[in-house]
Amino acid sequence: MSADETADQTTDRTAAGTPDTSAEVPSQVPAEPTLQPTTSDRLVGVVTAVPGVSGIEPGIATTVGAIDARLRRSPDRYARYGLVVDADTGTATVEVALDGTRPVREVVADVQRAVAAAVAEVGVLDEPLRVHVRVQSVTTPGITHG
Repeated sequence: MSADETADQTTDRTAAGTPDTSAEVPSQVPAEPTLQPTTSDRLVGVVTAVPGVSGIEPGIATTVGAIDARLRRSPDRYARYGLVVDADTGTATVEVALDGTRPVREVVADVQRAVAAAVAEVGVLDEPLRVHVRVQSVTTPGITHG
């Protein structure tokens, strides 16, 4: 079938009363912002970028939270092992390992500020986020075992 024949058939359908909907754009209601997996991945990056954090180290609290969120498939609560953000309660729990190069209090405060700022950028919460940081381990620089 040639291009001219295809164009003729499209014209015939439109002329015959069948509306041509190819140019119509459906109206969409903007969805409420929710926490997405990419947000959680980004938060992990934000946390691990804080000087003094050697990584996310999941403990029992975030493990249970991650399992609960997956079982419930809750859109307002995104969790991964080591990081749980609950939009319903306005809290985040982060479990980290520190490398011992900076004072623990400074690192924890920096993690709290960084996570709160990153979640605020997404705009899913009306109130400021409460960030709980659990330090799972601290490595002492210069000490080796073995």
